[in-house]
Amino acid sequence: KDKIKVDLKEISGKGKTGYVICKVDRDGVYTKLKSGWFNEISSQESNTSESRSHTLSGVKGCLISIRFEGKSVGSGFEYEVMLRQ
Repeated sequence: KDKIKVDLKEISGKGKTGYVICKVDRDGVYTKLKSGWFNEISSQESNTSESRSHTLSGVKGCLISIRFEGKSVGSGFEYEVMLRQ
């Protein structure tokens, strides 16, 4: 299939965390498809069950790369990632 659904769910952590979803083609070229934030504003930091869902197209024959980057010094994070066709 040429589409895939990516579900990201916060398991633990209260710090601001960014994510980037890319596809990687057979030549090793990365293409950014989606990006976003968890705990972007102070009111979200108390909510430990934030989730994001993205449907990606044009991914047939590509690898999917998801990078999480914590923006709060000393704050850890844990996320669950699920990919579905």
